[in-house]
Amino acid sequence: MEDQKRILNGKGLICGPFEEETIFYKRVALLQNPEACQKILTSYGKPDRLQLVYEELDLEVDWLWVTSKRAPFFWEAAALWLIEHEGMTFPLLQMKKRDEEVMKHEVVHAARASFQEKVFEEYVAYATSTSAWRRYWGPLFQSPMESLVFVILSFLPLVSLYAAGGLGGYIGFLITRLVLRQKTFRKTLKQLKEIFPKEPPLKIALRLTDKEICFLAKGKGVKDYIEAQKSYRWQQIKASYAVRP
Repeated sequence: MEDQKRILNGKGLICGPFEEETIFYKRVALLQNPEACQKILTSYGKPDRLQLVYEELDLEVDWLWVTSKRAPFFWEAAALWLIEHEGMTFPLLQMKKRDEEVMKHEVVHAARASFQEKVFEEYVAYATSTSAWRRYWGPLFQSPMESLVFVILSFLPLVSLYAAGGLGGYIGFLITRLVLRQKTFRKTLKQLKEIFPKEPPLKIALRLTDKEICFLAKGKGVKDYIEAQKSYRWQQIKASYAVRP
């Protein structure tokens, strides 16, 4: 049983924080059945099945499908669609062109498809970037809607000078939020390095909820909290990575 938890975790098939174990195994069975997946995806053209390995994230993904259809907004290199099927979340990746860094970013979202945790997900995804600038500033926008609001506000000053104040306020809000959340996220990575000394901290952070990332950043009672966790997700984590004695 422990081996199965490790294997599924290493494939990026991670049980969601509120996902029932029976639903999780049903989702795993679906994602590992190419014929069943193709039937679901018939209305999305002819997607290809990806084979991706990212050792630093402990992800060996062979269940994610990709289509070359354009992303919803012209400034997006890719978009991950979450398709609901019989109570399960089925991820489908849209990419304009295949790019290794973009795929790694989107695989983080795909592995967390059943999490429904939006506060720190972009921070985890952008932390996989090879660019220090993107690792820090990449999560400035938390959703496509926030990007769209920025684009709209950017054009309004051409109509009215008063709108420039709204744009400045919006940018100020985004930067302040980014700085505060990056501070929290980096504290959490530091704590994870201490608790799981043999593992890259991002590997563990990828498998945490927003609430857990905030809690771990405080640095108090972290080990006791981890030892007390009994959910299937935490069973996967503890079966895969050694906690410091």
